[in-house]
Amino acid sequence: MDTQEIAQQLALIEHRLYAKIRVQECWEWGRAGGLLHDFMSTHDKLASWVKMSILNLHHVAKRAEVVDFWITCAEVRHHCH
Repeated sequence: MDTQEIAQQLALIEHRLYAKIRVQECWEWGRAGGLLHDFMSTHDKLASWVKMSILNLHHVAKRAEVVDFWITCAEVRHHCH
């Protein structure tokens, strides 16, 4: 997989959700639903995906490769913002 492409797509997904959040929703965070909830849910799903992509591998070398991949994605994504 291309880290640049994945990072850009993840940044676009997060931006679309983040840009729609209104201040009022931040104050009402404790209530169910809303765009802030959708944004946080997407963030949590991504974190779970990254974690499972690493932990599902049995060989340490493969895990290291996947960790490096996600670090590169995060670095590229950081520059997309």
